[in-house]
Parts: sequence; structure tokens; C-alpha cells
Amino acid sequence: MFQELDYPTLYLKIMLSIHIVSALIGAVILCPAAAFARKGGAFHKKIGTLFLWNVAIISTTGALSLLDPSFLSVYWSEESDLKGFGQIFQSAKLPNLFFLFIMIMFSYSAFSAARIWPRLRESVDQRIASSRFDWVITLAMGLISLVFLGIGIEDLIEHDAFAATFIGGPSIMLGFVAFDIYTFVKKPPVSRYKWWMLHVIKIMYVWAGLIQGFWLRVRAHILPPEWQEFPPHSGTLLWVLLAGGAIWLYHTRYLKKKPVKAVI
Repeated sequence: MFQELDYPTLYLKIMLSIHIVSALIGAVILCPAAAFARKGGAFHKKIGTLFLWNVAIISTTGALSLLDPSFLSVYWSEESDLKGFGQIFQSAKLPNLFFLFIMIMFSYSAFSAARIWPRLRESVDQRIASSRFDWVITLAMGLISLVFLGIGIEDLIEHDAFAATFIGGPSIMLGFVAFDIYTFVKKPPVSRYKWWMLHVIKIMYVWAGLIQGFWLRVRAHILPPEWQEFPPHSGTLLWVLLAGGAIWLYHTRYLKKKPVKAVI
């Protein structure tokens, strides 16, 4: 039976309602539509633009929810009890910052993925380009990830059961950062470089996060308690499956049929 939560303040109700509805639209409409649209086509570009606005709304309302003191003290304590993972905050010295980090990871993955298109259009001598903006957001993401990775390592040393939560996300982000910096420095040729990997892997990471977030709410508020158990690290597994499936689909549907026009 559906379990309803009481929102402690009107402000929090508005912010979280917009946040949840926007995330649901992104998970079940915009991401699937973009994934199966012809890459580089007008529809794909329009859906991609809508999705970036969607990401901005999700991240902004999520961050604004943290400004309400009742988010952690009332709302999250109730919801985490329902979901059964409230103990995660044993690892978090500053839980608000952990939620903010999730929003930053989410935004960076989406917007840096979208940046591949301007970088291709701005390519010089048919080599993928980068701007100061790309460097700034990438280095900032790297620094923030290192801080949270340090928290995770400290927790791991203290044998905290939830340390993986604070190690997994930052580690993946540092992989993205390293991948991006490689393209900034080496400027690989557009004609030979698998440029779509930069786009696909990050977008699938975002989509996996949206699906997992939606599943957590279904699990907490709709499913009976005996159905709420789920294997750990399911979000990472989902991301691997989505990214692998998208790459396979793109390879079979587009790369084998006609030459790829890298600069769109």
C-alpha cells in the first residue's frame, strides 16, 4: 500500500514535488526518447536540450531543498526509515554536503556530456577542441571528488559498512575527469576518435541515477516491506547495462550502416 509522507513545510513540499516530477519525466520520457532517436538528428537535439533544462531543474530544486533545515531532521529521517538505508549517514559528517555532491555529479555528467557537440563544432585541424569552461568545470569536479573520496577512505579505515557509498561515486567521477583531461591535452583526431563514448557513457550514468532514484521511491512508498530488499550497488550495475546496451545499439544501428559524421 502507498505510504504517504508529511511534508514539514510548504517550501519543502514545493521544492521536492518539482524535483521528483522533473526526475520522473527525465527517467521515463526524455532519456528513453533521446536514447532511441537518430543520433545527431533534429529530434535528438531538441530532446537533448529539453533534458539539459530538466537536469538544471532537478539539480536546482534538489539543492534548494537542502536550505530547509527540516529536510534532514524531519523529511529525510522519515523517508530513510522507510527505505531502510538511514544508517548511511553514519558515514557522513556533513549529510547536506553529500546530497549536494550528488547534485553536482548529476549536473557535471549531463552538461559535460552535452559539451561534446560544441567541442566537435569548434574542432581545429579536425582535432577535438576544448575551452577554458571545459577545464574549469572538469578541474572543479576533480577537486570535489577528491574531497569526498578522502571521506570515503577515512570511513573505510574506520571499517564503516557504508564507506563504499563515499568511494564509488567520487571514483567514477575521477574516471570521467581523467577521460576528459586526456581529450583536452591530447586533442585526438575527430575522424578516428570514438567521440560518442564521451557522450553516451555519461548520459547513461545520469539515466541510471534517475531510474535508481525512482525505484527507491517505489520501493519505499509502494512495495510491501518483504519486497524492499535489493542487491547492493544496483545503480552501478544498471549504469553498466545501460551504457553497454546504448553503445551496442548505436554501433549496430548507425556505425555499420553509414559513415559517422563526427562534426554535427
